[in-house]
Amino acid sequence: MKTLLLFTLFFTSIISINAQEPVFIVDSSAVNPWSNVNFANKPMDFNFAIVADNTGFCREGIFSTAIDYLNLMQPEFVISIGDLIEGNSFDENNLHAQWDEIDSIINKLEMPLIFIPGNHDNDNDVMKNVWKQRYGKSYYHFKYKDVLFLMLNSQDKEYGHISKEQIYYVKTTLERNVDVRYTFVFIHQPLWVSNRLNGWKDIEKLLSPIKHTVFCGHMHTYGIHKINNSNYITLATTGGGFVNPESAGSFDHITWVSMKNATPRTTIIELDGIHPHSFIEDKKLNLTEIELKEGVEISCFPISFKRKFTKGESVITVENNTDFEIMCSGNFERNDTLQIDFNELSFKLNPYDKKEIEFNVESNIGISTDTISPLLYTVTCTVQGKAAISKSINLQLIKK
Repeated sequence: MKTLLLFTLFFTSIISINAQEPVFIVDSSAVNPWSNVNFANKPMDFNFAIVADNTGFCREGIFSTAIDYLNLMQPEFVISIGDLIEGNSFDENNLHAQWDEIDSIINKLEMPLIFIPGNHDNDNDVMKNVWKQRYGKSYYHFKYKDVLFLMLNSQDKEYGHISKEQIYYVKTTLERNVDVRYTFVFIHQPLWVSNRLNGWKDIEKLLSPIKHTVFCGHMHTYGIHKINNSNYITLATTGGGFVNPESAGSFDHITWVSMKNATPRTTIIELDGIHPHSFIEDKKLNLTEIELKEGVEISCFPISFKRKFTKGESVITVENNTDFEIMCSGNFERNDTLQIDFNELSFKLNPYDKKEIEFNVESNIGISTDTISPLLYTVTCTVQGKAAISKSINLQLIKK
């Protein structure tokens, strides 16, 4: 990167990739409120993301949410390690319908999704044929900014197995790309955890002399192995069912990989920690009635009297223990023995605020507690017209 310094009366500094396209323009002086101008924008550096299993007891809506988040985060491309559809079918029409549905979600991405098959994607001959019709190759490779990506198929010929043809393909691909600065390998199943002869030992031997990282899925639980001084990373889920929900490795996530020079930096980003700028408004719209009911509290001071009740006063308190503005509407139920002087029919509660409502109660004739009908107050609370709940409380009249 060239550094072009244009000294003007204001000592303006311009850092640019070339003289025609300045990327940093600022009025500079002897001391400045920035640490340096070594921006992390080298032309050969790049970021990509990985999504894990969507299926295997798919939890609806999570994968599509991940797609929305990826559009916010803007990686240069996204890789799926397989299990995009539920599969489990020998019916071509059913399988095409499943792929049509997932394609409609994938097509919302603003960057390419590059994917490999999982066992839910091509576990029988019909599924393999549908994959071939729609997507062609089940294993392949590509290069991006002098980094090699090996996209492998762990269901080649049979479940959890790599064929001799695929092993030979890996061998020749590595031989033809000896000068790349790094190699990533993607495969659905972690074949290295099995003791059976599945072809992986041959792949592992081919990879051993080179700098590489392997990503897989299938287990629905995050984990990492160190093999030949390289990271073998098993991703958790991006919508697939949790095998053990209590495990620390069970969570939905996006994996973010930053390629810096010849060294990748891998970050696990849980979906629960990603929010659009409007998330607080979205959260209001998604507030459940249960959450609202738990967040609203109502209380009332009892009224005490001697002998017979004629009149008294009390206070009802309505508390909002949520993050949201709540609209409230409250009233007393009709009572044949008591008259209520009460004005606060509708009111607004700000987050973590409360409303104290004073009221008077009278009886034209003195009455005992035995003949007083329950005095019921009910408040209805809504958030942006969406979630709505009602809570009630009885006023207690206590004879001393």
